[in-house]
Amino acid sequence: MARLLRDRHHHHDLLLLADEIEPFWCYRCCEMGLGARYACVERCGHVLHKDCANPGEILTHPFFPDCTFHFLEASKPNRRCDACGGDVNGYVYHCFKQGWDLHPCCANLKHRKLVEAEEGDGSMLLTLHRRERSECFVCGKKTLNRKASSWTYVSECGKYHFHVACMKKEAIEAVEEGRGQEIEKLANKFSVAGKRSRKASKFENMAKIVKTAIGFVMAAVFGDPSTLLISVMTTLFSNNG
Repeated sequence: MARLLRDRHHHHDLLLLADEIEPFWCYRCCEMGLGARYACVERCGHVLHKDCANPGEILTHPFFPDCTFHFLEASKPNRRCDACGGDVNGYVYHCFKQGWDLHPCCANLKHRKLVEAEEGDGSMLLTLHRRERSECFVCGKKTLNRKASSWTYVSECGKYHFHVACMKKEAIEAVEEGRGQEIEKLANKFSVAGKRSRKASKFENMAKIVKTAIGFVMAAVFGDPSTLLISVMTTLFSNNG
């Protein structure tokens, strides 16, 4: 049976499209989305992230224990999300006490995730941290810049750090420009290291695990960390065309 939802803010009947993988722009938070989404049954172009389709009026977050976030349809100009550092252009959760802002998808990021590479090639436990702890695997920097910050997924071993902001940027550029080849450069770090080691198979397995971890973070920041979308995102930078 089709799952319908009433958009109580804008009076659309929404249908959950669970198996979609094409990118879209969320009509309410104005951020890119991938994977499952809610779309107007009248096909008017009203498409939303799952987290934006039925937002709660109040939200609490363990990273901000003394704050209560209130759902707003729009924020003041020139505001940034305090999770990914991106601009806030639509739906947002705002803390009036401290001034924090969170995109709906960022507010709902999973805090712990065990990602498992295909074919039993190992796994990696990722934990979300509010503060940057070491150099990001993608950008090579610990912090973004003075005007923006980024939450970070960190592997249990402590060797691999992934800025949410960097993964979001890489995925958007890859989708918009169709440049899976560029993201492939991330994995090449392991192939180079593997050639310098006698344990090449170990590096090969680790590369597969890291690719899956990157796929999870990319899928998560766009609102759908499902197995299907993680696989799609992993394939995006596992192939060169």
